[in-house]
Amino acid sequence: ADATAGRLQRIDAGELRRRLAGADPPLLFDVRRSEAFADPPGIPGAIAFPLDREPIRLPDLPRERPIVAYCL
Repeated sequence: ADATAGRLQRIDAGELRRRLAGADPPLLFDVRRSEAFADPPGIPGAIAFPLDREPIRLPDLPRERPIVAYCL
């Protein structure tokens, strides 16, 4: 989902690809279980958040960029 102007919005893979290639790409969070990162090893350029590892820590990131979370 993509937070746009304070609301959540679902986007498909084509739209994500378009936004990532744009001038102001969103931050991409890859939020899945650890085994999903084995092969292939996650999404290039995404910040990985393995759900089955505790604690999940959010890095200090720019707050003005949109965020897209990829999860299953």
